[in-house]
Amino acid sequence: KSSLAVSDLGQFRMRSERPKLRTPGLLLLEPGTERYRVKGGGSTTVALSAGDEATLIDLEGRQRCELVVLGQDGKEDATALGAKADGRSEFLPSLLERDEELLRFFDRLRVETREVPVVQLFGGETRAGTEETFKAERDVVCVVIAAGCPMRVDEQSPPTDLRVIVKRAAAARPSEIVLPFLAEPTLDLRVF
Repeated sequence: KSSLAVSDLGQFRMRSERPKLRTPGLLLLEPGTERYRVKGGGSTTVALSAGDEATLIDLEGRQRCELVVLGQDGKEDATALGAKADGRSEFLPSLLERDEELLRFFDRLRVETREVPVVQLFGGETRAGTEETFKAERDVVCVVIAAGCPMRVDEQSPPTDLRVIVKRAAAARPSEIVLPFLAEPTLDLRVF
């Protein structure tokens, strides 16, 4: 039998302090990298400049994605991302009935929403984590749509979220970022 005496513990290195997290709970992104959430059954609009790279990620799998790419003139411009529009959106008309802000955006660009061509991505049997990456050759506006309606009781296919990661070709310096005012102050009250 061998036993370990207290005097023998000196041969083991003991750490007196615990490891520290530098920024606990925060997902750190490189400068010039932006992350957007596309809610299942909703859309997110992202402006890309020439040289920017956008990665669309199907987080849970089997989520159909429709990508509308518009040029500066409001016309379809999927070729700016090296893609080809391969059909009409089935989901966009019903989405516009619920999303007034997106409808105003399309009206401002004079886009005929029933005839807008889209790039169809994911859906069917795609696995969780499947991603597509596009690089913008010129300035475009992308509307990423996580197509879907509320799930029927007899189905097991609810619309799920997508993620869009944008890597800017030219990252803005902190001094160049201008944040909008949240609201005009209505009361300035000093409490002692």
